[in-house]
Amino acid sequence: AKAAGVKSFLCVNHYATNPASFDRCKGFAEAIGADFRASTIDTGDDPTTVESKVSAYLRNNPNTQAILT
Repeated sequence: AKAAGVKSFLCVNHYATNPASFDRCKGFAEAIGADFRASTIDTGDDPTTVESKVSAYLRNNPNTQAILT
């Protein structure tokens, strides 16, 4: 992603009780130089909630260049 010029992303964390989920998001953020906390949302696993939270994030952050799920 960094080689492609990606500088912003959204990490959709649907399994927030698993530390590996956060590690994955954090590693991606560090690799591209993005703010891990500002780029990660806890969505839970309900599809309606996931859709709602992702849509809201993208509306508020229209320059998001990548989505990690």
